[in-house]
Amino acid sequence: MVSFQCSPLATPDGIVGTFRQCAQFQEDKDLNTFVSVVVLDEVGLAEDSPRMPLKVR
Repeated sequence: MVSFQCSPLATPDGIVGTFRQCAQFQEDKDLNTFVSVVVLDEVGLAEDSPRMPLKVR
């Protein structure tokens, strides 16, 4: 589990980087027994960011 602390200063690159980090954790793992999870802590605070970090692809 990897937690990302959202804030009005959050950036799309920060959130995407967290998901990439989780993807790296589960490389070469048995996906039937291991899974990585991203927790977006205080996700509502990210909505206050002018960079719109939750609107990433």
